[in-house]
Amino acid sequence: MKTIILGISLLVMSFGMQAQNTNVAIGIGGTTTASDFYYNTTNNNIGIGTIPTNSEQLTIDSGSSSGILRMKSTNESGYAFFLGAGNSFSLVDYSNYNTVWAVKNGRLGLGTTPSLGWLHIRAVGEDILALQSYNTPASYIFKIDGNGLKLWNNLNSNTPFEVKNNGDFIANGNVGVGTTTMGSHKLAVEGSIGAREVKVEVGSWSDFVFEEAYNLPALEEVEKYILEKGHLENIPSEKQVLENGIYLGDMNAKLLQKIEELTLYTIDQEKQLKAQNTTIDTLATKLLELQLEIEKLKE
Repeated sequence: MKTIILGISLLVMSFGMQAQNTNVAIGIGGTTTASDFYYNTTNNNIGIGTIPTNSEQLTIDSGSSSGILRMKSTNESGYAFFLGAGNSFSLVDYSNYNTVWAVKNGRLGLGTTPSLGWLHIRAVGEDILALQSYNTPASYIFKIDGNGLKLWNNLNSNTPFEVKNNGDFIANGNVGVGTTTMGSHKLAVEGSIGAREVKVEVGSWSDFVFEEAYNLPALEEVEKYILEKGHLENIPSEKQVLENGIYLGDMNAKLLQKIEELTLYTIDQEKQLKAQNTTIDTLATKLLELQLEIEKLKE
């Protein structure tokens, strides 16, 4: 307490003795030779390590040290402001010497000095960003780790979506591209989709048509159904397709069923044609024999 009172007394005495000077050099600790503290009596500005300017209320010059202000506790921990090269300004945690935040050339870094963009965030071993709803424990956390990027719900541990390092995109919900009306679809796209290959997995296929137990409809029945309904049996009508669309796997299976039925019809017709050709050949041979007999009788 005596030291504080002595310092205040020296400060007041210096102001009194040098009131006529514009910049008063004040020594702290019993000496005025260092001139580390200045007070401008005209503008009431203060300079630490330098003479104060006329515009700034407080001017600090750290000299050869990059740190300009440090706040610490008795165990040497705390925070320090640093001015560095390249127009950088940062706040450093003295307990581990990690950068809390830094500004360099107009760019902002959180947890690091910015070098990868206007906003550069570096979180070591922790989630990089948490978004929490107001007045509720539920929150969504963006997490970046060695596996990729994911959005995680800390209330139910669900991961709505995840982007892995190999480019895989995993969405645990419905995804809409160009639309907000997904209905029951996992992926709804308003517009065209360009792809080199599309794989549709199905639960069954139409090869049952070739089984012996399959009852192949007679062509007369097929014709009757077409005349009555205006489309093939088990194939949706134009109205149904326009209203509900089609399922590719199911539609391809139904179309294949009709193709296989047509194949069976063609095979059966081929057999009939061969039988007819055999009959025609037999009749032609007999006709030729009869003509020869007739010629002999004429002679």
